[in-house]
Amino acid sequence: MQFLQIIKTLVLSIIIYGSCRTTLAAASSSDVTQSFNDCTEKWRLATWKIAPFPDTSAQYLSYQFSISKGKKIALAFESEFSKGIYSSFVTYDEKENFLSSLLDIQFKVLPPLRNPFVVPHFISKERSTFVNWAVSENLKEANRKGVFTLPYSKDSDSVVDIWFRIYNEIDLTPVQHPKITAYEFDGNRLVAANCPPLKEKEYSIATEPFIKIFPYIRQPAANVEAKVPMPSETGAIHFFFPDSSSLGGNPHVRYAAARLPSLAHRNPLIRMRQKSKGIIQNIGEVSILKFKIPTSPDPGHAPDSITGKEDVRYWSICLSDADTRTSDCLSLSKTRIMKNKKTGEPYAVLVVAPLGNNDQIKKIAEARGYNFLDRASTIVPILFYRQMLARSDFKGNIDKIKPLPIEVVRENKDAIPYYAEKYIGEYAPTGRHCHLEDFLRNSCEMETLFAGLEKNIPKL
Repeated sequence: MQFLQIIKTLVLSIIIYGSCRTTLAAASSSDVTQSFNDCTEKWRLATWKIAPFPDTSAQYLSYQFSISKGKKIALAFESEFSKGIYSSFVTYDEKENFLSSLLDIQFKVLPPLRNPFVVPHFISKERSTFVNWAVSENLKEANRKGVFTLPYSKDSDSVVDIWFRIYNEIDLTPVQHPKITAYEFDGNRLVAANCPPLKEKEYSIATEPFIKIFPYIRQPAANVEAKVPMPSETGAIHFFFPDSSSLGGNPHVRYAAARLPSLAHRNPLIRMRQKSKGIIQNIGEVSILKFKIPTSPDPGHAPDSITGKEDVRYWSICLSDADTRTSDCLSLSKTRIMKNKKTGEPYAVLVVAPLGNNDQIKKIAEARGYNFLDRASTIVPILFYRQMLARSDFKGNIDKIKPLPIEVVRENKDAIPYYAEKYIGEYAPTGRHCHLEDFLRNSCEMETLFAGLEKNIPKL
């Protein structure tokens, strides 16, 4: 059995790096010791406690470990491609700062099959298998295809967190965990090694009862409340492009965000805390907004439906709380679409409100052709508009929005110059907050804005 494992290791190395004279490709049977180790069981499923503001269409796996100073290591990741719209490997340091990444179209595939994310697509009943490597950044192998980097230091240990993400809004069946095989470099020799020691994030069980009262215990670094302006006193909804370094750190995603009115006045302890921060509470519990939908691949046939000509690879609007949990998301496969009567362009109207024990408001919203998200138990609700791999020439690209300096929020300065709609037009969600009776009567006085849209288009 060990002999077969050795042969497999050698074959994979040769396939990945061809005949090039690199240390990985030049490994021989004498280089591979009996300390060969499979680290696959070290993966952990990342929940909201670990993945801030997760998308409900995504699955997140995390492998956090430490690297001893002066040690050069390599990790091989092997798995079949899963059906989905996107996947990637991304590495972070101990403070969750981005280090490196490998996007699905860069995955190294074992021949004779091809990478299913690369256009033109290679159609096969058999699923392709990828073998990617993570190696210390000071090695020449770091520049190879299918390789992302790990930190290296002669002076101190390093902590690394590798994330594997898969987005599939149609099928949330748990994904296959990529097999992890650990190696290290002994001079120019690649030798099998023990798995790097785990370095787990620590969350105290004792804090659990206080999460709903103080919603920043889990992810204090995120502190998005301080980066997005409070709801406008006029009740208007505007999105902003905040500092997104604390929003998961995925280099392939951009976020615009908007705060919704807090309903914290239902809890006296939270009301006192929110009042001290000047949070507005009397502009309504219903939020309604409209936006133009970007083009994206058909999620039901991804990755074969990806052409590279779409506005974005994926988009969603998610309702989250300042404690980094996500209640629900709206994405293409779930969206009730309205089309402009003149141009045929797709739009969506979204209503966010507390459902409670009565689903009347949801039924009315959907009867009007709107989409609905339940505010659930969110205390400091925040809407995140997510765009993944947007084309640079896409008119609605979030990167075109003027970034919002944190000083504007902290010092309560004029935020009008940073309104998203000033830069990306109707692709930016806009709307207003109102009370329930106003929504039931006339959709928060926004029905005139929807007059040019054909309503009640069936779901995709």
